[in-house]
Amino acid sequence: MPLPEEPRLGEAAPSGSHAPAFGPERSPFLLGRRATLLGAVALLAASPARLVLAASDDELNDAIQKVWGAPFSSLTHATVTFSADPFDADRVADMVDDDNTVWDICRTGAGTCSTLGRAGLLEMLDWSVIDRRSAPSGFVIPWWGIPAYLTSLVIAFDRIAVGPKPPQSWAEFWDTGRFPGKRAVLADGVAGVCESVLLADGVAADRLFPLDLDRAFARLAALRPQLVLCASAAEARTALQGGAAPLGLLRNTTAYALRQNAPGRFDWSWNQAILTPCLFVVPKGNPAGPALAMRFIASTQLPDRQTALLRLAGCGPANPEARARLPSDLVPLDPGSAENLRVGVRIDQDWYNANEAALAQRWHAFITA
Repeated sequence: MPLPEEPRLGEAAPSGSHAPAFGPERSPFLLGRRATLLGAVALLAASPARLVLAASDDELNDAIQKVWGAPFSSLTHATVTFSADPFDADRVADMVDDDNTVWDICRTGAGTCSTLGRAGLLEMLDWSVIDRRSAPSGFVIPWWGIPAYLTSLVIAFDRIAVGPKPPQSWAEFWDTGRFPGKRAVLADGVAGVCESVLLADGVAADRLFPLDLDRAFARLAALRPQLVLCASAAEARTALQGGAAPLGLLRNTTAYALRQNAPGRFDWSWNQAILTPCLFVVPKGNPAGPALAMRFIASTQLPDRQTALLRLAGCGPANPEARARLPSDLVPLDPGSAENLRVGVRIDQDWYNANEAALAQRWHAFITA
């Protein structure tokens, strides 16, 4: 997939935005120059500040606090906390419209990032602070979003329930005759669900996009009685742990948490895993100010911090330099490793940028019918 076009020197920012100065040498804080980057961060905080990250509905908040939040706080004396309620795109719009933004940084998908950015609801990323090279090609939304980490939507399974030969493709995953029982699916599952049923229905991976939504939702309608719709990753884990569903279409991070808690019982397959980036965005008018938010984002891109999050929670490094340095025992765990990409599927970010809002409406209508 071609890299989205970057802003050029002298190019006007989108309406209502305040663009940083772009040029051929945008990042004085080169990866590896740790002291330079973090020293600048420390100088920023002349007085204590509070940086609020919108919580996610998964198992990652504690891990992010440990490997990203705590080190940043120790250097800047800024308190890094998570909101009590999880990220919601509509709430971002309400906050900004009411001039009452309470989140400093959010994590979201590419399509939502583009939708919010085009609506004038996000701060511009400052490429003089964040190193543009610390993100994988094709996954940056140049004005508004940079990948925090990579995850994949995978086939998660309970070995006790499915037996010694668990499903290894989406066709097998959705085969309720061969694998009886329900499937745990996240209720916010805009990305990945349609891809999985189309692959199961015989669509080739290289012909998935543009998604044939009529075909996908016709297939889903037949499968609807087999779905356990989960409001959060925690609910999805409970569904598998409690036996309500022997299989789940889950993020690899959720499957990793299941395996960590019961190594012999739960696992997942990387075959046809659907790779998705999780992007950092900064809502317009964030209370701590854009500068502190940009420096936090820059600090999370350091290779050792990216590696630490992979080890602790299964989040794939967004920084290519971190991936190149991974110890051998972590490579199989990385959604973005060469081998896992070889057997997996990658979403078409451009399609999601243009269609995610419409897809979300159709999915919501499907699950609430």
